[in-house]
Amino acid sequence: MAVFKTSAIITKSSPYRDHDKLLTLFTLGRGKLRALCKRSRHTLNRWSSSFEPPLLCNIQLYEKNQYYTLTEITVEEPFLFLSQSLRNVLAVQSMSYIIDHFTVLEMEQDSLFYLLLSVLHVLEYKECSAFFGSYYFALQFLKESGFALQFQSCSECHSSLVNQRFSFSLQKNSFFCEKCTLDHHLYPRFDASLLTQLESLYYGSLNEMKGKQKELSLFNYSEIDRIMKELYKGFLSKECLTINHFEKFS
Repeated sequence: MAVFKTSAIITKSSPYRDHDKLLTLFTLGRGKLRALCKRSRHTLNRWSSSFEPPLLCNIQLYEKNQYYTLTEITVEEPFLFLSQSLRNVLAVQSMSYIIDHFTVLEMEQDSLFYLLLSVLHVLEYKECSAFFGSYYFALQFLKESGFALQFQSCSECHSSLVNQRFSFSLQKNSFFCEKCTLDHHLYPRFDASLLTQLESLYYGSLNEMKGKQKELSLFNYSEIDRIMKELYKGFLSKECLTINHFEKFS
């Protein structure tokens, strides 16, 4: 049995039994945790709305036999604007989905914690669009997870990928030039401009992107959505739900 305190971002909140909620927390120092918030759905609960995502908070957890119970919570950043914009809500759902499905419990991933927090901040203060924020997080998540992408040359013939259509292979997790794409009958094929946009998302920092709303709005997000699904299939053989997917059902 142990009690500990940490910073956390609440990414998911689900009803549990009659009066409780089960929270998914991405914490600093312990990674993803699931904790019970007792009597939080009761009419006279003492928690108010302090367990609704997205939320940056300081928490105290009681641990017993690898089960966690929330005993204290102090809100640091409620991200109020994110709850008022539909596209930002969908972006948060997309990032939460990635964390929920593609990370393991109780594995320290502090760099990923700060990445998520940074993206939430730029969305909250309208420094980038919901599309850019969600796709930036998705590509940076792959990089943090050790999934290296090489944008300069074809992985088959090593020719330059500049100014030519390309494809992405799920089997080799690599990009191929137009000739190799046709030779190997690879599909789908992507426009050359998309490679530059992907490279900006993969290697760029949020500080560099601030104030570039006009440039970022020219990104081909529908094509980025297509290749993001291909990348995530190659990464974990699963399809990551993206912001466009959520919009279809909203």
